[in-house]
Amino acid sequence: MNERIHIHPNYWMYRKFIEAVPKGQYEREKTFCNHRNTVEWAKWGNLDVVIKQYKRPTWANCIIYSCLRKTKARRAYEYAEELLKRGFDTARPIAYIERKKWGIFHTGYFISELLPYPLMNDIPQMNLPKEEKELIASDFIRYTACLHEAGIMPKDYNSGNIFFYKRGKHYHFALIDINRIHIGKTPTEKDSALFFEQMGLSISQAIGAIDQYATLRGFETDRCIFFILLHKLRRRIERSFKHHVLHPLKRFA
Repeated sequence: MNERIHIHPNYWMYRKFIEAVPKGQYEREKTFCNHRNTVEWAKWGNLDVVIKQYKRPTWANCIIYSCLRKTKARRAYEYAEELLKRGFDTARPIAYIERKKWGIFHTGYFISELLPYPLMNDIPQMNLPKEEKELIASDFIRYTACLHEAGIMPKDYNSGNIFFYKRGKHYHFALIDINRIHIGKTPTEKDSALFFEQMGLSISQAIGAIDQYATLRGFETDRCIFFILLHKLRRRIERSFKHHVLHPLKRFA
């Protein structure tokens, strides 16, 4: 098994810890996830780290990651550097590791510092006053508008991938699970409206969010709302067609 280990210059003193990661030789404080990928919290001296293991993908993707495309581990590392450079919070990247077997990609690891903040999907369980929840929502929409103005479009933009914390009078946010981000062109009215679909908002919640967002971006609120409603209607028709037409047909195939 061949390994490529890339370590951020600020973390060279942890090289021995990093080299032991693929062997599983580290003490786990907590396992956050152990499904398609594994996400664990480990402690190296006074440093709290998160180790994300990208398990072996399909054979097709193994070949793609070997020859044509950067691995998820490398993309997570490089996107973290890019976000921080542009002034957006994320877990500070420590290292990424790529393992190959017979020259074909096998397993990847992304190591970052632990963020000591709650996730946005923890908010319903938190005993926060209504005014604070409204402030979080307002600041989050402003944050989203800033991301888009900078040409940053995360593909996994949901409450389970966004930390939040309060500094001064306002809330700030930090993205994780960032191996799928598009950085480049600033999104249009339509792209921006459909982006809110990822948040799983109800129609009333989406309309309220779009109203503030459109004002910040200088868009027409009515047009943005139209795009959302049209998209939701199209998805409902597609689901209905699959349920009432395609599924019954499969039983006769």
